[in-house]
This record gives sequence, structure tokens and C-alpha cells, in this order.
Amino acid sequence: VQPAAMLAIDATLFHHAYDRLRSQEAPTGPIPIPLVVGNTLDGTSRGVELAVNVQPVAAWRTHASYTFLDVSLTKDPGSRDVGGLTTEANDPRHMFALRTAIDLPRRVEVDLRWRSIGELPHPRVPAYSEAAARAHLDLAIVGEDLVHAQHPEFNPVAAGFEEFQRSIRAVLTARF
Repeated sequence: VQPAAMLAIDATLFHHAYDRLRSQEAPTGPIPIPLVVGNTLDGTSRGVELAVNVQPVAAWRTHASYTFLDVSLTKDPGSRDVGGLTTEANDPRHMFALRTAIDLPRRVEVDLRWRSIGELPHPRVPAYSEAAARAHLDLAIVGEDLVHAQHPEFNPVAAGFEEFQRSIRAVLTARF
């Protein structure tokens, strides 16, 4: 809906049902290797996505969004999946984002972003919040992941986290 020229609101409710999702099947023999890719998982996902866009003046735009996601998986009868329903659907339940962009005089642009991501359950990755900033003057100074020196965002293997580190960089833009 757009209740005013400067305001737009979007809300989406969803529910999806899936069958024949990828599984990691143990062989039927006495030796538990090699694993075979199968399709013996079923699942549902449901949730809500909310977004608000505000533009009080032409030079200032703000976007806020929130997502709630609930995923549930089950095995088909006879499934030999060894993943324990943890290798699929490793998604955060909550995600929040806030972004604002301001166009100032003399082609100066300022963008600010904030995001909060809920924890991942399997393997567990802690929730985190991060900020980013950009000022563009034909030379852009960009900062990513400014709140923490580093934080994990996902864990592809149980041996350790994939860490994202704070970064600040200068970007020179040439336009032709």
C-alpha cells in the first residue's frame, strides 16, 4: 500500500510446501560410505516479510525491512538420511535491515546501512548486527562490518567459522 506519496508499505505472508528435497543417504550395506545424494526430505517454510519505504524529500530515501522465517523438515518413510535434518535449511529466523541514502549538494552522497541477522542453528553461528557507511564525492570511503572487528556469518564445516572482518577502503570512481 502507499498511504501517502512519501510512504510505501509492503507486507508478504508466505507458506510453501516442498517434497523430494536433497538428502544424504547412507548405503544399504554394512559399510557406511560412500554417502549418496537422495531426495527423501520434505519440508515447509512459512513466514512474513515487512518493508517500509519513506522518502520525505526527493534527496532522502529510507528503507526498513524485517523477515521472520520458520522452516521445518521431515524424512520420508524409509529415508536413510544421515544429516539429521541439520544440513538443510540452516537459515536465520529473524533478519532486520535499515538503509538510508541522502543526496547532498555538489554531488555528495551519503548512504548508511544497519543489518541484524539471527543465529544459524546447525552448526550454530551466533546472531550479529553490523553497520556500513558510504560517502561519495567521486572518492568514496566505504566501511563494512563496522560494529565488530570480526564476526562469523556461517559455518560450512564443524572445524571452524568463516569470519568476516571489519574493512575500510577508499574507492576512486572515474566516469566516462
